[in-house]
Amino acid sequence: MNDNNIPLVSIIITTYNRKTMFKEAIDSVLNQDYQNLEIIVANNASTDGTDGLMKKYIEKYKNIIYIKREKNIGAHANGYRAYKEVSKGKYIFFLCDDDYLISPTFITNAVNIMENNENVVLVTGYVLMYFEDINKYLTIPYNDDKLISGIDYLINQSTVTMPNKYPEIISLFFLTSRECIENNKLFSTFKESGDLAIRFYAPSLGDIYFLPEFVGCYRLHNAVRETSNIDSLYNDYCRAIEFADDIVERYTSLYPQYQYFWKSYIPLKIADAFIRDRIFKTFGLSHYTNEKVKKLKEFFKKYNIKKLHYKIYQYLYSVLIPSKMRIVFAIFAFEYVRRSYIYAAILRIGFLNFDSALFGFVYSEDWLRIWILFFNLKIRLKNKYHAEIPKLYAYASNDILKDGKIEAYYTLNKSKEDQISSYDNIIEFIPNSNISKGEPITKTNTTKINKIKNKVY
Repeated sequence: MNDNNIPLVSIIITTYNRKTMFKEAIDSVLNQDYQNLEIIVANNASTDGTDGLMKKYIEKYKNIIYIKREKNIGAHANGYRAYKEVSKGKYIFFLCDDDYLISPTFITNAVNIMENNENVVLVTGYVLMYFEDINKYLTIPYNDDKLISGIDYLINQSTVTMPNKYPEIISLFFLTSRECIENNKLFSTFKESGDLAIRFYAPSLGDIYFLPEFVGCYRLHNAVRETSNIDSLYNDYCRAIEFADDIVERYTSLYPQYQYFWKSYIPLKIADAFIRDRIFKTFGLSHYTNEKVKKLKEFFKKYNIKKLHYKIYQYLYSVLIPSKMRIVFAIFAFEYVRRSYIYAAILRIGFLNFDSALFGFVYSEDWLRIWILFFNLKIRLKNKYHAEIPKLYAYASNDILKDGKIEAYYTLNKSKEDQISSYDNIIEFIPNSNISKGEPITKTNTTKINKIKNKVY
């Protein structure tokens, strides 16, 4: 697997006492068709026979570098030291020992993208997820967007309870460059989540590219963190807030006019992508019980979580603590369900098993709908957690022919007064002239289509 005419790629696999799954991981790397790989295995003092297994691989494959730690130094330190002290590749891919690659062409295709798009800092793709609790393989929805400007991805990336325009990058399933990592001052310091440090910082350095192929499989284990305790959870919580402050500072330095938005939006995204997961697993909230909820409330109170960051506390409380209250008056009932924010007066006719909503309202983060019998009123609200997402403006991601398909990426920078923004639905437009790569897409060089009537206007 050595071809000096193409860039060297370092694939770093960290492992600890997962011999069977680790074997699947390293075999999936050896199945890649890329011809200039170095495979670095960092064994974090495993005691399950991984050392003996590696001896067979070293004898057979000359491009494997094996590191055996004398003691467990922690997952992040194990991977970071392997990267910093041993790897030599221009491009870097981290693989956890319980995950594995699927597409044998991913590294080849990802390197090709990065070699031909100098502003791309991460290349990823589809990810299959195995849910151990239910013994099923599932995946999240993906769209047709391939090249996405970094700032557009940061603002519009999905997280677990905050779905948005673009899919979340799952774990470490991305190829990145050594240059990108070296320019990321947070990767070495935020040891609680190395993938989060890259995924939130990298969009400030360049663009994101989604390949239309499955990178690999990510295993989600039973929702309990073996090493978690309340004190370590509190420390993770505090470190995540510090990390959020650093990310806010980074994007404020690049786009100071949106300072309020960064302060309001980024901490909640990080809370959803990191803190919520830590709390969820520490308290075993995959199955709610009154006792678990009581302990979570005690944690919030004991460590004065509300004062650390009120908006994060408010968000976490709303998504982690279920609440339901019912008051029944004869055949009428008033219902309040926190999780769906539905309030309604219900007419119950029990023997007919029939519910009729006489009046009520539905409340979400962005709007309020009130109904009384057949009358409906919908009111748009300011999001209670963060400021309204700013407009981003469309530019051609490649050369576009007249009447062809528009492929665009978005940035916060506007260069034409009538430029199409992220508030417009770009699939409703077709180019009425040729548009060069990087040129702003405007309402002058496009025509809007009325799809319902099949007319152009």
